[in-house]
Amino acid sequence: MSKETRRVHVHVTSNTAKTMATGTTAATGLSGALKGVAASASVATGGIRAMTMALISSGVGAIVVAIGALAAGFIGLVRGSAEFAQEMSNLKAVLGKNADEVGMKELADDAKRLGSETAFTAVQVAQLQTEFAKLGFTKDEILNVTEATLALAAASGSDLAEAATIAGSTLRGFGLNSSETARVVDVMALSFASSSLDIVKFKESMKLVAPIAKTLKIPIEEASAALSVLANNGVAGSMAGTQLRRVMSDLAMKTGKDFHTSLEITSERLAGAASDAERLAIAKELVGDRAKGALITLAENVETLDELTN
Repeated sequence: MSKETRRVHVHVTSNTAKTMATGTTAATGLSGALKGVAASASVATGGIRAMTMALISSGVGAIVVAIGALAAGFIGLVRGSAEFAQEMSNLKAVLGKNADEVGMKELADDAKRLGSETAFTAVQVAQLQTEFAKLGFTKDEILNVTEATLALAAASGSDLAEAATIAGSTLRGFGLNSSETARVVDVMALSFASSSLDIVKFKESMKLVAPIAKTLKIPIEEASAALSVLANNGVAGSMAGTQLRRVMSDLAMKTGKDFHTSLEITSERLAGAASDAERLAIAKELVGDRAKGALITLAENVETLDELTN
C-alpha cells in the first residue's frame, strides 16, 4: 500500500508582508501627522507675526506701545515727585525755624530749575541743599551757593555731598560771603586744570591753610596758587597744608610784609647765596627745618604763582 504524500504550503511570507505593509502605512501616517503639526505651528507663528504687523501698520500696535510708555512715564513721575517731596521735607527739618512756607517754596523752585538746566535731577539738587543746611547755611545762603557747587561737582567728578562740604568749608575758612561761591569754584577749577592739584588734595590742604590765610588777609587765589605749585613739586595734601601755613605765618612775622612781597624778598636772598648749604640755612632761618623745602620751592616759582593768581 503506497503512502500518500501531501504537500502543505504555509503562506507565512504573505502574511508577514501584509503586516509589514500595514506598519509602513501607519508610519507613513504618523510622519504625515507630524508634518501636519509642524505646518500648523508654522501657520500659527506666521499668523502671530502677521497679526503683529497688522497691529503696527494699522496704528493699534503703536497706540498700545504709546500707552505702555505713558504708563511707565507716569509711574516714574509719581515716584520722582514722591522722592522730591521727601527731600524737601528733610530739608525743612534741618532748617528748622528758618524754614517758612515762602522760603521752602523758593528752595523747591530753585531745585526744580537747576534740575532742568543741569546734569543733576531736582531730587539731587534738593539733597545738596540739605547738605548745606547741615553746614549751617541759611535759606538765602543756600540759594547763593547751590548752582556754583553743582558746577564744581560736575567739573571735579566729586559727589554733591563732598562738593558741598569743600565749598562750604572754604567759604567759611576765608570768611567769604556765600555770594562769592562762584569765585571760589572758579579758583578751584583753575587750580585743578593747571596743576596736579585735585579736589581731594585741595580739601586736605586748605582746611589747614585757610585759617592762617584769613588772618593774614591772603586771598584764596594766592593760597590756591601756592598749593598748586607745591603739588606740582610733589608736596600735596595735609603735608602741603602744614608746610604752607608755617611758611605764611613765619614769613609774616620775620619780614612784616604781605605773603607775595615776603616770597620776593626770600627769592632775592636765595639767589645771592654762595652755595646750596647757604640757601638751606637761609630758608631754615626763616621758617624752620620742616618747612624750608616748601619755602625754597615757592620762592623759586614766584612767576608761576603770579600766572596762577592772575
